[in-house]
Amino acid sequence: MTGFDFADPERGLSGTVRRSGAALLFDHEDVLAASPEASVELGDSDDTTSARVSLDGVTLELELAPVGQSVSLETEGLGAEEMTVCRVLGELRRDGAAEEVACLGVRSAGGSEPDFSQLELTRSVAVAFSDGGMLALRAARPRGAQGHGDERTAAVVASADGEVTRIEQALLSTQYDEAGRHVRATLELWAAGPEPGPPLRAAGSIVCGTSLALGDQRLDVAFFRWSISGRPGLGRYEVLAGQGD
Repeated sequence: MTGFDFADPERGLSGTVRRSGAALLFDHEDVLAASPEASVELGDSDDTTSARVSLDGVTLELELAPVGQSVSLETEGLGAEEMTVCRVLGELRRDGAAEEVACLGVRSAGGSEPDFSQLELTRSVAVAFSDGGMLALRAARPRGAQGHGDERTAAVVASADGEVTRIEQALLSTQYDEAGRHVRATLELWAAGPEPGPPLRAAGSIVCGTSLALGDQRLDVAFFRWSISGRPGLGRYEVLAGQGD
């Protein structure tokens, strides 16, 4: 496993963690802790993954167990990444007190680090729906790209019972605030097939978000409340770009 995300709507806790040490934790709309070099321990046992994360005086201990079928996304320049909706259980400790975490999340494995000598930015969406389904998207924008048509994208929509809809074309439109961070988004997804019908449409709006410097890159991470065809979900939308891009 290379990382995971979780969002607990009942308790207002959410976060994203990478094996590399980059970690962001939120309490409702506030940043609870953020570090590019958190202490991250990940361990796999059968299908269950254990995680222990420590940063800024906060400790997170979780277990992630798959509840849906894994899906694979392969994007030119980013390699192949496997993503799985998981049941996330555990606790978050701060100021001497423990808080329960019980929600859905998305576990990621694989993928490769983007080469920013060739790419302008990358975007990633990972949404766990309340019924156990998932929407996943990855996009890489080459340097010198003129618009959406030049962006390399891969996307899938998966149902809780394992049905996977491969997406032939994905259009991700985003609204940004004055700081250049994403706050709203819409998705149009055309399924692959001999007779593609009208696109699936999804919309999301920000719940919480912040930025983190990762060496020469800026990572903008936000958790959005999403809806696709009436299915509610929570999930991460991140943008990674070279500093100054």
